Amino acid sequence: MNRLISFLRSVLPADPWQLVFLFGVVSLTFCTQLTWFPETSAVAAARGDYGTLFDWRGSFRTAFILAMYPIVFSSLAGYFVCFWPGPRPNRRILVGVLLPALVALAALFVMFARYLPVPTSVLQSNSPRADNALNMMFFFVRNSIGLHYAFLGLLLVSIFALRLNLGASHLPLTLQGLKTDEEGLLWDQTITLVYLMIGPIYLVGNIVATIAAMPLIAGLQLTFGMPWVLLSELAGTFVVLCVALWVMPVSGRRAALGALGIPKLSFFLLALGSASAIAAAIPISVYLSDRAHWAAFDYGKLSPPDLSNYFSTPHMMVVFGIAAAIAEEIIFRGFMQPRMIERYGLMRGIFVTGTIWAAIHFREDPYPRHSDLGVVIHLALRIAMCLALSFAFGWLTLKSGSILPAMLAHAATNFFADSAVAFEQLPGESPWAINIILWAILAFVLFLYWPIRSEPESLPVIDEEESAPAT
Repeated sequence: MNRLISFLRSVLPADPWQLVFLFGVVSLTFCTQLTWFPETSAVAAARGDYGTLFDWRGSFRTAFILAMYPIVFSSLAGYFVCFWPGPRPNRRILVGVLLPALVALAALFVMFARYLPVPTSVLQSNSPRADNALNMMFFFVRNSIGLHYAFLGLLLVSIFALRLNLGASHLPLTLQGLKTDEEGLLWDQTITLVYLMIGPIYLVGNIVATIAAMPLIAGLQLTFGMPWVLLSELAGTFVVLCVALWVMPVSGRRAALGALGIPKLSFFLLALGSASAIAAAIPISVYLSDRAHWAAFDYGKLSPPDLSNYFSTPHMMVVFGIAAAIAEEIIFRGFMQPRMIERYGLMRGIFVTGTIWAAIHFREDPYPRHSDLGVVIHLALRIAMCLALSFAFGWLTLKSGSILPAMLAHAATNFFADSAVAFEQLPGESPWAINIILWAILAFVLFLYWPIRSEPESLPVIDEEESAPAT
């Protein structure tokens, strides 16, 4: 336990208050994915429009979409300040992070106020109509989960900015034991790729996917509509991978592509077997439980449970999950993991890689729609899942000297998680938590009984003409 505590301390920022700033930026990142407006029936009841239930959100759809862009810009600026604070980081935080988000929220409230039934004169200030308008405003604030996390993000960023102004905190983001002046060209390029992956690179994929899906957006009736959507998503993933490879330094690109060598067959079997066994553990366990219940109470009365009912037919879009797994493994295990291990050491390097990998999913994840606490739980599970997988996939990569086994395990995990396994038998996100525990146990066993050497063979060879990164 002491070793675990010591390790967790070692992966904290040199200034722990930087975590406050980071979580504030993360809140601004994923708040655009949350529920901003309550259900139509709830709004109508709060307004007193019991007779006419109309889609009031349609009045705000355009304003809402436009308001999200400044908030997206705020989150991107927040990540930028983390890595490149400049000589006046407080000014960058104020102008780039706080101001755009505040303007967006103010615009939303103005639009909402225009919709409310406000009194026509000051003499009506105590009228039921005015009280109803005030109640509606509180109703909106109370039930808008997206608004809650937008305010939380602004609050946390403001607290850190105050400490920064007082000299009690500092930027850029660094881990303990490392100096900020130990950076070279290779590390600068790595940090640039990290920023692009957790920040604006998703816009590139979305733009390409949107352009490719224009026929569907225009309302054209295509007989191959779903394949067209899949092709547009695959095109976006391919462009993201190309941009990432272009940003990488030459040696990193060579290492990432060179890690596509063929390892021993045993590593492929281990990767596919582990991913399949962990994915099938829950439905098979539920099936065996139902089978035992049937044998004890319903034998001879009802037909036995059918194992096929505990699995679902793969969906066509699972191909996108497999393609995303291939691209992510080239970027994270092929390039980023060796860089992080080289700078931070074996365990810390894999941990940092997993954290960055989790961060790229914050903006796209399907968050719970009706609970503030559920969003926090989902966020924690996302980080835990990526960390557990990062150690398991990291072991496969370092031990085999190739990213192909990790690529296979990642693709199989996405295949089962997205469509192949039916988890409806268990409530909430408990299946995800069980998967995390199983992957964490697997990673622990692998590192315990087949440890990795301190200098793995998969680390890239740095060209002499490039500046060496810090050690």
